[in-house]
Amino acid sequence: MSPNAPRPAFRIDNLVFSDEPNHHHHTGPRRYFWLLDVGTQLVYEPFGWTGEWYVDLVGITSKRDAGTENLVITDMYLDIIVEGMGPGYRIIDLDEFGTATRTGAISVETAADVMTRAQRFLDTYLHRGKVFPPAHVSRWFSADHDYPGVG
Repeated sequence: MSPNAPRPAFRIDNLVFSDEPNHHHHTGPRRYFWLLDVGTQLVYEPFGWTGEWYVDLVGITSKRDAGTENLVITDMYLDIIVEGMGPGYRIIDLDEFGTATRTGAISVETAADVMTRAQRFLDTYLHRGKVFPPAHVSRWFSADHDYPGVG
């Protein structure tokens, strides 16, 4: 399946998740999570990493096609790595974010929105001793990638 091909996903309130069976960036299944309230995409142990979450700040656009909701995900260049199950984290790709803003790949308004959402993600899900991943994600998550089913 092409990396950009539509995949089935489940939506529960402001959480969407989908399974990626095998991908050129990792071996074995990975469950991708999207937190619609802050516009982030989360995946645990991508790229052969061990014990880390990769959090992309993304744009999420909803489109309807023949009665089916399709989410279009757009990378917003700014990423957060959550170490283990938090609360430690680091922010990466600030150079890419700056270049995208400077060259007009994203507007100043979009850049400000991304920074605001990044801060909201950190405050809501990591700062002040928060438990990570949050309960609404951990219900559908498994560190060994043997994910609970929906139903």
